[in-house]
This record gives sequence, C-alpha cells and structure tokens, in this order.
Amino acid sequence: MTQIRSIRRLLRRKTHFVSDMYARDMLYGLTVRSDRARGKLLSIELPEHYSHLRLITAADIPGSNSLEVYGDAMPILAFDDVRYIGEPIALLVGPDLSVLNAAIDHIVCNWDESFLEQPRYDFRRPEPEQIALELTHSYGEPPKDLRSAAPKRAKPVAVLAPEGPEGADAGAAPAAVDTPEGANAAAAAADAGSATENKDAETSKLADPTSAATAATAAAVEPEASAVGAGASAVKAETAGTTSPTASTAAKTKPAASAEAPTADAASAASTEGVATAAPATESEPPAGEAAEAEAKPPAGSAETAPETGSEPVPEANAETEAAPESSDGWLYSHHTTGAQEHLYNEPQGAFCVREAKTRIVVYSATQWPFLLRDTVCSVLNISTRNCVVRAADIGTSLDGKLWYPALTAAHAALGCFLTGKPLKIMYSREEDFRYSTKRAPTHIRYATIVDENGEIESMDVTVHLAVGAYGVFTHEILSRTALAAAGHYRRKNLRITARAVRTNLPPANVFSGFGDSAGSFALESHIARVVAATEFVPSSWKAANLLTRGEHDISGVPLDNDIDSGAIIEKVAANSDFNRKHAAFELQKKRRSEHEEMGIRPRGIGIAFASLVDGFLDHGEASALSSTVKLHLDSESKGTIFTSAVAENQTLHQHWIQSVSEILGISDVEIVDIDTDIVPDSGPSTLSRNTAVIGKLIENCANTIKKRRFRDPLPIEARKTVKAAKGKKTEQNWGKALSAHGNATVACVVEVELEPATLATRVRGIWICAEAGRIVDPEQARKALEAGVAQALGWTTGEVIEYVDGAITTEGYEMYKPGRAPTREQLHIEFVHFPGKRSPHGVEGLAGLVVPAAYIAATEQAGAVQLNAVPSGPAAVVGRLEAT
Repeated sequence: MTQIRSIRRLLRRKTHFVSDMYARDMLYGLTVRSDRARGKLLSIELPEHYSHLRLITAADIPGSNSLEVYGDAMPILAFDDVRYIGEPIALLVGPDLSVLNAAIDHIVCNWDESFLEQPRYDFRRPEPEQIALELTHSYGEPPKDLRSAAPKRAKPVAVLAPEGPEGADAGAAPAAVDTPEGANAAAAAADAGSATENKDAETSKLADPTSAATAATAAAVEPEASAVGAGASAVKAETAGTTSPTASTAAKTKPAASAEAPTADAASAASTEGVATAAPATESEPPAGEAAEAEAKPPAGSAETAPETGSEPVPEANAETEAAPESSDGWLYSHHTTGAQEHLYNEPQGAFCVREAKTRIVVYSATQWPFLLRDTVCSVLNISTRNCVVRAADIGTSLDGKLWYPALTAAHAALGCFLTGKPLKIMYSREEDFRYSTKRAPTHIRYATIVDENGEIESMDVTVHLAVGAYGVFTHEILSRTALAAAGHYRRKNLRITARAVRTNLPPANVFSGFGDSAGSFALESHIARVVAATEFVPSSWKAANLLTRGEHDISGVPLDNDIDSGAIIEKVAANSDFNRKHAAFELQKKRRSEHEEMGIRPRGIGIAFASLVDGFLDHGEASALSSTVKLHLDSESKGTIFTSAVAENQTLHQHWIQSVSEILGISDVEIVDIDTDIVPDSGPSTLSRNTAVIGKLIENCANTIKKRRFRDPLPIEARKTVKAAKGKKTEQNWGKALSAHGNATVACVVEVELEPATLATRVRGIWICAEAGRIVDPEQARKALEAGVAQALGWTTGEVIEYVDGAITTEGYEMYKPGRAPTREQLHIEFVHFPGKRSPHGVEGLAGLVVPAAYIAATEQAGAVQLNAVPSGPAAVVGRLEAT
C-alpha cells in the first residue's frame, strides 16, 4: 500500500526535488566565496556594467548573521574575519543564471594586506588557540608517566614503534617467531592446554575448533593452505585450544612462547619490520644510570619521538622533543588516521523560496531538520516563526549531509527572496557542493596500552584529535562519540582519554553517518588488532573473552545493563566465515610469502572487528538534546493521521509507522501528512537512528494512548507525545554519562581479501556481518541498508580520497574522486542475530561503517605483510609501506 501511495505521489508531481522547482519571475542566486583561507575582508565591489544585478553582503542582513546549531555557531555571510577558502561572503542575485556565472568572476574583494596571520591546516599537532573543545576522562589509576607503568614480565613482549614526528607510520606488524622449535613447543603447549580444558564444559564456550586435522582439511579446501603443507603443526599452534568468556581462560588459547630471549636473527628481523622486541624483564629495577640511558634511547626500528600521551594540555611540543620509551617498557603504541569523505547525496545543496505575503516566506528544501531551518531563516530575517513555513523536498540518501547545512543555503535563498520580493532559487553545482560543503571530520587517534601476561589490558591511554574545520558544528556530540568509540567496549583496569576538537582553516567538517563513531571504532579495532598480534592470541577468541559484560562499568561509569551476548555475535561471524582456520593459514602464508610468490599463489588476508552503535544523542541523554514531538489524530471515520517532521529517507520507515498504528488501533486507514512546519510538530533532527528508536516509540505511545481512550471518549481523538528537554549544561565531567542509558545495536564483521601481486590492488573475496538490532521490522530493507553501508564504508576505506591543496580541493581532486562500489550479493553474507526477550527496533544504517574499515584494513595488512594506519588505504598505501620497510 505504501509503495502504491509513493507511485501516486510521483504521478501527481508531489515527489519533488529543489532543482525541478520554478516560478514566474524567479531569480537565481549564486554564492560569492572567499579565495583566501585567512584574511580580513574590507569590502566587496561589483563592476558597474553588472549594476543590474543585486549584490547582497552581511551588511544587508536585517536580523542575526549567525547559524546556531546545538551550541555552535557560524556566520551566514562572513565579513571582516574570513576563515577558509570557499567561505560565503556575499550573494549575487539576478534573473539569468549564465549572466551570474560570468559576473561572479569579476567581483572585486578588497583585503587588509596588513593582516598577516597565516592559515593553519594541521590538526594533529595543534597550537593552543586551535583547540575548540577538550574533553578528558579517566578511571582506575592510569599512570602519569608511561615509562613507570609497565608490569614486570617473565617473557618477551613485542612493542609497536611509536609515531614519528611527521605522523609517519610506525612500521610493519610484528611477526611471530617462525622456527621449528617454537612451533613444536607451541603445538605441545596447545595440546596440553586443550587436554586440561576439556574437563570443564564451561570453558569450551568460545572454543577454537582448529587442530592439525582441520588444518589438513584446510589444505584440501583452500589452495593456499595446501602450499603450506608441513606447516600444519604451526596452524595448530596458532589456533588450537579452548577459551572461556573470561580473559584468564582466553589466555589458554595463546600458543606457548619460548621464555628465552629472542635470538639475534629474530631481533634483527623484528627491527627490520619496525618492531622492537623487548628483552625479558627482571624482578629487580635496573640501576638508575641504566634506566636514564634507556629513557634517552629510542627503541630499535622506531621513530625518535615518543607518542602523545594526553597528559599535557597541548602535548605536541613534548612529542617533538621527548625521547621514545625504551622497548622494555612493555607499552604497545599505535596511531590511526581517518580522512574526510563526501556525502554524495542524490541532489546538491539548494533551496527555493517564495513570498506569500509581505513578510511571509515559504521555503522548500531537502533537509533532515525542518525546524532548525525555519528557526534559522526567522533569525536571519528578523521575523516571527508564524511568518515562515518550511516544506520538505525529497531527500533521498544523505548520510547526514542534509542535517544542518541546508539551513545555511536556505538562509541565503530566503535573504535574497526577502530583499528582492521575488521567488529565488539557489542550487549548487556538483563541483561547488563537493569543494565547499561539509564533509566527514578527519581524525587522528593515538594509543598506548599495557597488556599483562594473561592478555588482559592493564592500562590504556588514548588521545583523540578531531578536525572540525573553520567552524565547529555538533562539536560536543561528535567529539564525545568519537572518544567513546575510541575508548571502546573491552575490559581494562585503567584508562585515560583526552579528546580535542581542533580548528583549521578548512571548510567545516563534522557530521557524517555515525557522528564520529566510525572513526573511533576503526582506531580502536585496529589498535586491538596490534595488541592481539603482539600477544599471539586468536583474534576472535580474545575479543569475545575481553568484551565488557552485564554489570561491568564502561567509560561512563555506569554498570552495563545490556543482556545481549556480544561474545556470541563474534563467535557467530567467526563461524560463518571460518575465520579461525583461515586466519591461521594466512599467517603461515604471510611468513612464507616469497615461496608462495614463486608458486604464483596470491596472498590472502582476513580481519575481524566488533562495535556497537548508540541510538540518539549522547549529551545528557536523548531527552536533554532537544524536544521532539509527534501527534496522532483519529477522526470520526476511524482514519488515523500521523503528524511528524521526522524525515524518512525511504518509504519502509513510513510503512513501519503506519503498520504500528494499524496493529495497535485495529484500523486499516492510516496516513502520514506531508512535512509542513505550519502543520506538523517539531520532531527534532532525523539522524542517529532517531526515526526508529525515538520517533517510532513516540508514535506507538500515541497509538496506545488513543487505544485507552477510544471507547470512553467520542471521536475524534488526538494524542501528542514528547521527549522533553532536560535542564542542565554540557560539562567536561558528564560528557559520557548517558552512554548506558541508550539502546544500541551491535555488529561483528569479517572481511577476506586477496592481493594482486603485480599491482597490489585488493579484491574482496567475502564480507560476513552478524548484527543484533532488536526487532527487525523489514528484514529485506534492513539488509539493503547494511548493503548500502558496506559500499559506503568500502569506498571510504579504499579509494575515496579528499585532499586539500593550500586549503582547497582542486578541480582535479573533484574529478578524480571515485565513490566505492558495492560488493555483490555473492560476496556479502548478512545475518541478523536474535536473542530471547523483547527488544525495540534499533537503526542499522550506520553499523557497517563501524566494522568494515577495521576488518578490511586488518585483512589487507595480513595479505600484504604491512601495517596500515590510515583510512583510506588503497594500493598506493600498501606500496608505500612496503617501500618503507
């Protein structure tokens, strides 16, 4: 029925895009943009022969020259203080678009040449004045000095080299000692551990079924495994044994390592790969002189600077001068960078405005937040909200690119319409939109971690830098979510995390599907992959054993009350993909890479990642973020009408709302009114799965309220439900307090890849996803949402490179940008996991972005025998790492 209604809307021309709108005597508007990344603008002049056109500047704004979003602000039209190339500084209005395009190149901007402040583009090592927001959190007793914190050990520990002064990668991943003696000892220890553990049924929950026999089977199934041949015992050593849901018993799956110090050859090999292998620690502290000498000496194969610890307000100065910790300190360091990404929505940014009266403005825009747009226009024009109405155009798939930016474009169009008295349309070109609109915020995240002899995380120190561009929007929310995702869901005794939002002289960078969760999850899972590699555990078993469980405290300090067995989800995806066997086989293939290259065998790799996605806003919880209201009306003919400003990207969500009301009230005729701010209540922004988790819940509550009143009160009956805003202010102390109060969806993913030896291009052989998202209303639509998310995540991970050259994206950069391609259905295997009990629906749109990048990078690292710390990382990155090592 919903699909039929959608077709009828299309035939009646009710389905519309802004670019298709037209009115008699309509004017066009073009945005005049700054060509400087930093400067003081004195005046703007339009040549006399274009005097028939209208040039609108900040001085013409009758109201506020500010767009305010969730506590952040930016100018509608910049003047005096210009902060990035492409910043709007004026509007050029006229009846002929071709004339406008010719005239805009002749506009003269007069700058204050005595203004000498240089633009800043680097966010990894910011100056103090670049810090827009800093959040800190710790629990336990995180060490103030990293060097003094490492526990004493009875065996060698692999230590990843810290980052160099220019953000260079740390080096290749650590390789296990590949000797017959070590393999035999590991196999014997694994056999002994298995024999002991089989006596206890409880310890077999997370068992790794791989053995020498299954390794032999692997040789028959996988061509690469057959080439391994005599390495079956090493496969067994890598994966044999049984693990339980606790980290202590998970340690039993770890292959036994020699307690002796590594040989010179092994140490040399480790150094060559950029890995410092620690000497065995003794029970007594080294002499003071030796300790001082050790602190002054960088580890073998490392850069000559220490990683940023987050203990100083702006630690980059120390990062440039402080010597790297000695390899024997037991810390594992890594750093991870994510880049910008374009939203690639159906239609570029634009708005169409008409005047219905002298002071009444009607705005058409593809927006995820109609009431933010209305309030912004009213503020700019200095008119009452009664004199502005917003009607939502079709949005398509936006990935949050239409969340707040349409308010800026609409304010420009409304300003031109208001001042000229004529209909006006502003429509960006694809290139203009790509070069100057908001993008995913880049991040740089550093880790320093201590792992004890049982493979458990003793201490973790995390530093997050989030590049927000010239103006922050949703800064607190994005930084909070990035930091929480980077801190993660694994058990650790001590934690310190410092998160900073950093301003640069680049266009605003902020919201993208997930609000920073994807970047934090990529960094965490990539770092955990380093931790697991250094401790030589089976990755899937370590993850399942070290996940936080019910009753344990997460970063928010609140005990988890989630009954979802996240470990079982990891087990499920590992079983579906045959991860444990393949991972062991590919590890042996990596060690014998030269032999296999001579045999023409293409290297393969496999990676695994886990994450969870929180619905709604974090800051103080959903109620405090904003007020959201929906209304349900049941008329005398028993027809139900839903009133909401929530913007759905597809008809499936509308179908769910309609079905919910129909089932609760037992009626068949239900409709949803078109979004018009004069008619519908303010339902808040349509993002972070709020349409499913918040708006859907409010609609159900309205239906249940009418159901109780239906046979007591006469028809018509109307019900309104609201999530009310709570009082209070955001503070640095409570930034993570609401995490446990939210429902969330969990997901695990495995990616298997194959490298083309000649080009080092990566081919995806398979992607396996297991997700738990509560009650799945429409399994087919949920699957499509995950498929779209996988394509977006693969594009971000492999090839969607955005580079700013001297503060701007070049035309060549725009033309070379290639979105990701979706895997075939044969390559993609999706399963929704259900647990006993009733769970409300949760959004699945952002789940793939949380896990696919980390799993893909881990697989590529194994296949290429390199360490990749950045997203995106295509063939050029693999070549670069191979050349560096």
